[in-house]
Amino acid sequence: RLQVCELASCGNLTDAAAALIARGCPLLRSLVVPTCRGLTDKALGYVADHCPRLTELDASHCRHLGGEAGLAALARCTRLERLRLNGCKRLSDDGVAAVAAGCAALQQLHLDGCGGVGDGGIGAVGARCRALRELRAGGSSRLTDDALLAVGTGCAELRVLALGGCAKLGDAAFVRLAAHCPRLEQLYLARTG
Repeated sequence: RLQVCELASCGNLTDAAAALIARGCPLLRSLVVPTCRGLTDKALGYVADHCPRLTELDASHCRHLGGEAGLAALARCTRLERLRLNGCKRLSDDGVAAVAAGCAALQQLHLDGCGGVGDGGIGAVGARCRALRELRAGGSSRLTDDALLAVGTGCAELRVLALGGCAKLGDAAFVRLAAHCPRLEQLYLARTG
């Protein structure tokens, strides 16, 4: 029966607990586990295998999450609409691209402080996640105009874009955003190129 589970800052929560939650809660729609530092990519596999209705996951600042195997598993959560992985330092372009390929229904994606994510990952999001309304990927020194061009071209529903601290962004991408994202309501670009 459990549909929403919030376990923020439970530092001792492990993959074994995640497995029990996932297996015992097949109706789970929302799992919020930020700063649960005992979780690894295995937890994402358990959730993907046993929670087919999952629409929201917040695993921000879980330092052992975000490897390619975990994100490939998470890509099986095809109903996922809101994904927050802020501060997950292990994230890479390939992992984000896998999520984008499997989770085309994403509407909200938060990747602030994920320095391993660059043009490849955000470009895949722009190409695959047409329903995206909010993208936060601040603090990445690897993002360039190419990523922003992909988002500007592919995400016409975009309403919120926050890329503060992405120093390699320039004018060309902003022109594309203005032309292709007519619904854009909030733009955060402090400390960009």
